[in-house]
Amino acid sequence: VILWLCITFVILTTAEDAEQEETDISDESLQIADGRCYYRGLILENGETRSLSSPCEQWTCDADGKTVNVKGCSVRRYGSCINMGLYATYPDCCPSSSPSC
Repeated sequence: VILWLCITFVILTTAEDAEQEETDISDESLQIADGRCYYRGLILENGETRSLSSPCEQWTCDADGKTVNVKGCSVRRYGSCINMGLYATYPDCCPSSSPSC
């Protein structure tokens, strides 16, 4: 019985550690240090806005608020064609509001 309790304790402890590691990993995508935002491999100064092409988003660093504000493309109407500017940055890389082929 004591052996069974020890094995159960080890399994539960390992499961809790694995759950904590998963949470820690998801929380590490944004780091704020020295008035800068470190997000997904890019460094943004406080107040800096950067328009990207991949992903087609606009990021704004708010180091004081410890956030990165992300703007993306709006949901477009249903259609079979997607018209995108492949090398453009946000918002020009968003699909057009009406599909055209």
